[in-house]
Amino acid sequence: MNLAMQGAGGFPQNLGAADPTIVTGPMGDCVSVIVLYNYNVGTNQYANARGWHGLGGAQVVNMAHMMAGVPNVALTQVIVIPGSLQQSNYARDQTMAHIQAELAAHGLVNVRYIANCSNATVTRQGVVT
Repeated sequence: MNLAMQGAGGFPQNLGAADPTIVTGPMGDCVSVIVLYNYNVGTNQYANARGWHGLGGAQVVNMAHMMAGVPNVALTQVIVIPGSLQQSNYARDQTMAHIQAELAAHGLVNVRYIANCSNATVTRQGVVT
């Protein structure tokens, strides 16, 4: 599935059951957030995944919508992928402060920040390329 670039009025895009990957698409000043949840040990992959390609940064990603129905467990992954113009330490700190504040009710989830990958593919196993 290819994520569509969206502003604050958008909605998470859910990965279809037969689709193995989420592709962020090229990002400049954008930040994509991918949530992988309901890990299946037998198949070594996540049953569910959703994403949001945030036009202008992480602040436009509605984390309440992203986390709706997502288990608050350590196996749940929230993957934050900044665009090429969001790579400074300041931008990283601002993005992560926003994401952490938005995840206050999901304190057990595993948050990953992936730098230098501004057009990423994320698999159901959590591999980011």
